[in-house]
Amino acid sequence: MASQSEVDRRKMLAKLGVVSSTDIERRKMISSLGPPRVTRALVHATCALTSRDSECVLRVDMRPLMLHLLAGLEMAGVVRVVVTLGHDAAQVAECVTAYGFARLAIDFVYLTLGSSAGSQWRNTANSVLAARALFAGEEPLLILRADHLYDARLLRKIADAPLVPPSHERASKTRASSRRCQAYALIDSSPALTSWAGSLKATSMSRVCLSTQDRELAIRCGSHLGSFDAVIAGEAFAAFPTIFELVASMLQQSMAASLADVMSVLADRGELGVVEVPATLNCHWFERRTLSRVFQRGSGEDSTHAAWSHLVHAARELLYSYPEWRPTANMPRPPNRGDLEKSTEQLLQLGSRLGEGANSVVVEASSTTSSGELPAIGGPLAAGGMPPSSSRLAVKILRVRAQEERVVEAAMREVHVLRQLKGHAHIVQLADVVELADSVYIVMERIEGPGLHDYIRSQPGSALPEPLARRLFRHVLLALVHAHSQSILHCDLKPANVRVQLKGPDGGPTAVLVDWGLARSLGEQPANLQEGTRLYASPEQLTGYNADTAWGRAQLGPPSDVWALGATLYEMLTGGVPFVGATHESLVANILALNYVLDDVLSVGARQIIDSMLQVLPSDRASLRELCFDPWTVHDGPMPATTNSVHVECETAEPPTPGKSASRVHSGKRPWATTKRVVLFLVYAALVGGAIFFCPRAQEDALGEESFALVGEENS
Repeated sequence: MASQSEVDRRKMLAKLGVVSSTDIERRKMISSLGPPRVTRALVHATCALTSRDSECVLRVDMRPLMLHLLAGLEMAGVVRVVVTLGHDAAQVAECVTAYGFARLAIDFVYLTLGSSAGSQWRNTANSVLAARALFAGEEPLLILRADHLYDARLLRKIADAPLVPPSHERASKTRASSRRCQAYALIDSSPALTSWAGSLKATSMSRVCLSTQDRELAIRCGSHLGSFDAVIAGEAFAAFPTIFELVASMLQQSMAASLADVMSVLADRGELGVVEVPATLNCHWFERRTLSRVFQRGSGEDSTHAAWSHLVHAARELLYSYPEWRPTANMPRPPNRGDLEKSTEQLLQLGSRLGEGANSVVVEASSTTSSGELPAIGGPLAAGGMPPSSSRLAVKILRVRAQEERVVEAAMREVHVLRQLKGHAHIVQLADVVELADSVYIVMERIEGPGLHDYIRSQPGSALPEPLARRLFRHVLLALVHAHSQSILHCDLKPANVRVQLKGPDGGPTAVLVDWGLARSLGEQPANLQEGTRLYASPEQLTGYNADTAWGRAQLGPPSDVWALGATLYEMLTGGVPFVGATHESLVANILALNYVLDDVLSVGARQIIDSMLQVLPSDRASLRELCFDPWTVHDGPMPATTNSVHVECETAEPPTPGKSASRVHSGKRPWATTKRVVLFLVYAALVGGAIFFCPRAQEDALGEESFALVGEENS
């Protein structure tokens, strides 16, 4: 029986969460196993753990979770760890370095906005790829997430995955197993978890079907499986470095590719093994959804939903079970029971709804720092991103479900595009991306003012005077010039996607181009060309046909945005859209016939520049360079050259003479475009003529050979 002093000591340690009897037993069990097979690890820590409290978004201090994970890896026998950092990178790295893990060699990879990987979405897949250079050789590695919580015994279990490098097999002249797996996944087949996962229509946890002949081999893996044997536990994997090649290949195919998708491909190939969570050890793992509830303010057992209360309680117990405590300058004392749940920072205060789309909702928000400035929550502000002049923001909330990969890909594309286009005065600026368990928050600057569509309606006669329309047109034109110089097409330009800041930097109205969710890179064609808004979409978007190409296959390019810009200018000057139709077919017919009317009250220059943009053939439309030098555009002065991209587009060409420009606009055709179509027609005619000429000859030769064979048979 333990003495009273020993009991008091255990109570004190339990209160501090330093060492418990369970921790001691866990350490003894692991230390008796010897070194593991996998001794190096990659930890994905680029995404901050966030929580939602009423109308506030909370950011969780990742340092305790990181220390807990590294302590578990050290206990499991891992000797080298590479950590990819994004959010709070400096603070996390400083804390980990000061903590002093004696048996761990730790390297950091910073995925900031200035790095080559920082312009991409910071998901697990590209975080893995960013650390590729630090894992040379053929020794396997662990892949783990810092926003998950693992029992150290589970880390040791996956570190003992039977991954034998080929050179070791050749040296020993034996095969460790008949299977040849490129990766192993930690799985949990407990009845309670599989029953809960099966009751959900979709879940972020990947499900696994096991082989009937070999229960340590996965034959299918994915979040859509209706029938499955287990779920992947905490996205914990062990793999050979060849996994980097597959990750790179899948990221080239889709920006939304995840590490779970990579494992699904390996399962289809029969190259994914599994390591099961042992039910006898009573060891646990917790994903970010459970941890987000742990860190919710006031998330005691009384306020937590009954279905989560036992999980939240168990996660708290594991979180406080530090194997030992070493004081640092950042964290000089061990956390008291309840301290870690309070280590959150109010990040955003959400407000009223500003708009709603098919897959998203836009709400106003404000930063909650005392200075009134947006905190540097993702690195962009510190790396040359948006310097917000006020704390008023707009947050685009996308509800993410496992069966809606297209929503995730659209969000990732918009974030990627806005990061590439950062710093332009007429393009909305991205502040950061905040990921919650079931949604993604895209935080942008809020443009104080109405949308261009409402701004037009508020003017006398529901139309803008030419000087004001010219000013806003120049702003949108500059935004497109910058985007096209970065090889990016907007693909959904319309008045509703242009915000008007009533008092811009010079005191006058300023147009800002927003909503880049459908943007595409030049050469990247959408799966469905008929994306966007049909009243402003170009003919090639509506029909999928482009007469400028040899075979008529539509390919979106800069002329598609030029068409939408022309339709937008038309609405600014007249108050209505240029083309209407009761049905889609009638609208397309009116567009192909160019059935639109320009008021005589408009100046000749305004009518000519609209005509130059609204041409059926993309090659007949004016280019952005020509629009920059159009007499109507430069009536109030030349286009400003504030960036290198604008300089390239607007100042390298010789400005056309007014007469030459007017004649080209009036004719609506370019000589080189006509020549190109004539050459293509001649090539096509030559191919058809050759086919007609050679096919009968081939048929005659075949008939002759057949008749010769028949005669030979008769003679024989």
